Amino acid sequence: MRGHLFLADLIEAGRRIALTVARGRPAFDADLDAQDATIRRLEVIGECNKVVAESPLWSSLADAPWGDVAGMRDVLAHGFIAINLDVVWQAASEDIPKLMAVQLAEKPRDER
Repeated sequence: MRGHLFLADLIEAGRRIALTVARGRPAFDADLDAQDATIRRLEVIGECNKVVAESPLWSSLADAPWGDVAGMRDVLAHGFIAINLDVVWQAASEDIPKLMAVQLAEKPRDER
């Protein structure tokens, strides 16, 4: 059950990232709030990933790019290196859509 709650949070964060990505890279680069929000949402997705990985949902979601997401979360949350907006944008515009495709495929239609 706990995994399902975190999966819902993960999907909501992914949807919000998609709204930012839809505005385009120039808008993202010009908007510090959008950058901060996207970074935070990537952290949320990475943290949710850790909980989902410990739940029975994990086996049904094996095709998602989990390693990339978890690694990104650690870098963003702990500031191991300076945050590179090119990497953030790539994660938001390429990795998260792949992850979302797997997540949404696993949810019943009435929960999407």
